[in-house]
Amino acid sequence: MTPIALQTVSPDDAAALPASMEDRFRTAMRKFTGIVSLVTSCTADGEWRGMAATAVTSVSLQPPTCLICVNRDTTLHSAVLASRRFCINAMHQEHHDLMWSFTSSRHRDSRFRSGRWREGRDGMPFLEDAQSNVFCEVVRSLSVGTHDVILGRVVEVMTRPDHDPLLYGDGTYLKQVAR
Repeated sequence: MTPIALQTVSPDDAAALPASMEDRFRTAMRKFTGIVSLVTSCTADGEWRGMAATAVTSVSLQPPTCLICVNRDTTLHSAVLASRRFCINAMHQEHHDLMWSFTSSRHRDSRFRSGRWREGRDGMPFLEDAQSNVFCEVVRSLSVGTHDVILGRVVEVMTRPDHDPLLYGDGTYLKQVAR
């Protein structure tokens, strides 16, 4: 069997990619369906920040660790790095109406105005009736292109008993269908 040669692209070389590569990559990533999360944090002044995300995943069970990918231009980015904390609020299907204010900076002032938001550990905002809430303390970050990959050690977890996550794929919200 002949090995397949893989070409890697460093963040420094990303600018050299043809523009069409960015478009093709964006199209391919939209085909990855995942649960929608609202990642939240707070500033040093106690102001709440948040953004919708699907670039969230578990990394390790020992120790419990998650990662989030955050664009450095967002207000959430500076809040996470300053507070060294974040909460991953995995959305339940019933939270579809909350999403519009977290998907665009134009609606930033409307965030946290609807839904059952509470203040948790160290002032961290969390959605009380989310599918799950995973509270993390930042342990490391890595810059890649326009984003930082931020690793967080899990310090607290809450879940709700029913399972009906809000999913996102190919530019639209989806509902899980039971088999």
